[in-house]
Amino acid sequence: MRRLACEPRPNFRDILDSEGMLWASETVDGHDVPYWTDSAYYSFSPAEIDRLEAATDELWGMCLSAATWMLTTYDDRRLCLPEGSTRRLLASLEEGDPGSHARFDLCLAGDGTPKMLEINGDTPTMLVESAVSQWSWHEANFPELDQWNSIHERLVGAWKKRVAAGQDDLHFAGLLHLVEEASTLAYLADTADQAGATTSLFDLSDVGLDVDSRRFVDGQSRPIDVCYALYPWEDLLVEPFGAHIETSGVRWIEPLWRSALSTKALLAALWHLYPGHPNLLPAYLDSPRDLREYVAKPFFGREGASIRVHAEGRDWTHGGQEHDESFCYQQWWPLPDFDGNRPVIGAWVVDGHAAGMGIRETDGPITDGGARFVPHVIEAPAPEESTVQRWLAEDDVRL
Repeated sequence: MRRLACEPRPNFRDILDSEGMLWASETVDGHDVPYWTDSAYYSFSPAEIDRLEAATDELWGMCLSAATWMLTTYDDRRLCLPEGSTRRLLASLEEGDPGSHARFDLCLAGDGTPKMLEINGDTPTMLVESAVSQWSWHEANFPELDQWNSIHERLVGAWKKRVAAGQDDLHFAGLLHLVEEASTLAYLADTADQAGATTSLFDLSDVGLDVDSRRFVDGQSRPIDVCYALYPWEDLLVEPFGAHIETSGVRWIEPLWRSALSTKALLAALWHLYPGHPNLLPAYLDSPRDLREYVAKPFFGREGASIRVHAEGRDWTHGGQEHDESFCYQQWWPLPDFDGNRPVIGAWVVDGHAAGMGIRETDGPITDGGARFVPHVIEAPAPEESTVQRWLAEDDVRL
């Protein structure tokens, strides 16, 4: 893994805007703070990508097993969930809907072993830049090289399966006043359109409950049959209509059980089931136990918010005030350092398969909302399109 410099495209901001990546930078205290990096990239060997892909597939299977174990072992209070939630999540898991996509946060150890930091299996963002913008960057700069990125093709393929199963009228809901969420939902709707679905976007504030049919309806009073909601389940469950989730007749994407893949308690469940696994870091719920350096993560914290760190000879809280909720204590793992740039690999799973990655880097030890996105290449020739399609078909057979 190497971090290399490249010449930025003269019009890359316009290109990113046209692709829906409208948050390439933000203004902070009158200064332009870039999120997208067009002047550098990470380069990987084929062997490194093989290890990342294999680890992502294996970790995904382990997470499914750990979710089942966790929901049958811990109660609502232990998982900081509303009363009755573990029963509801377990019932959702047993229905067998795999959901759409998820993202692991990984880093490479010094020997090249991928280490799992966490997973967002409910509301993963960073999708547009991973699937679309870094691919167009790759095509413009290094078309002769490969990139680990079949995210778009796998999303379209997953929607095609739903269309074939009769789930062809799809709603996409979220907080549309938030630029990144609106653009992410628009991109997902576009992939579903390409799969032959009928799609519509609406704001979650417009969800209504028809008093006669007891079904959820959108802002135009249209019944909602299948809905991808970019909104955390732990928050949806306490919304006024949360009690009607299962009885409304809506097939939710991500399904309710995906909340189990967003709590940091899953990290402790994984370590309990797979102690010593090379892709895991030790993690516990009750205390740090014998960990000399550790990170205490709030169960439902995001973007590094409010984590407590005991490492490198000091203690500090990152990204805000401490939470009153429960914590998962995970072994501290320093990120690799490339001249002050510390990357985390966002490894995507789509339709149950490892699908590609996006990389965020920070100047500090914690990946937070100030991280920068950096594209990547593989130090190998780009495969023929027919080869890519064959790989995708073979994965479907294995699934």
